[in-house]
Amino acid sequence: MGGRRPPEIVDENVAAYEKTRDALTVGAPITVEGTMEYAPQIIHSMVTGTPRTVYGNVPNRALIDNLPTHGVVEVPCLVDSLGVQPTRVGSLPPQLAALNRTYLSANDLVVRAAIENEPRHIKHAAMTDPATASTLPVEDIWRLCDDMDRPGAREPPAEACPGRGAVQPQEGDFHEAARCLPLTGWDGPSDSAVPCRVRLHTQRHSG
Repeated sequence: MGGRRPPEIVDENVAAYEKTRDALTVGAPITVEGTMEYAPQIIHSMVTGTPRTVYGNVPNRALIDNLPTHGVVEVPCLVDSLGVQPTRVGSLPPQLAALNRTYLSANDLVVRAAIENEPRHIKHAAMTDPATASTLPVEDIWRLCDDMDRPGAREPPAEACPGRGAVQPQEGDFHEAARCLPLTGWDGPSDSAVPCRVRLHTQRHSG
């Protein structure tokens, strides 16, 4: 039986894995090359003290003035032996702040649905999402959410997802990605000099 050939990148990754595995098996030397991934760069800077700037998802602790403090924002961060030090950006243009607040509000409702065991908040989130609200009337949004909640339409059972449910959501919890590295305060350059990409999440999470 024939199947669809995997994308080339998958073939390349498998080949690289097999090559590395075989080298480790026979004790052959392995060449370690640089990478654009942030994780090894952050670890390297924290261990060696080599300063570098990355764009990190961090709690909005007075970093962006016109976005909610219960969000996580992506801003330039200095990384060195002191850890991850977010840059204060100031205020975004009002239209960008408004767009991000809309996104955050929908995410907040989804998380509240899990924390408060209130499934109607899923429907509320769908109604406030611009993409959904612009294409479906309210009645269809509710029916769509009901269809997704039918048996068999949910996520896989817990036994298929090891570790799921181990973290109990608590009010005010930060997104896991924002809690895994030490953070220190850093004002950084002036507001106008700092480029900023914003991707809001919520502090609360469902584990």
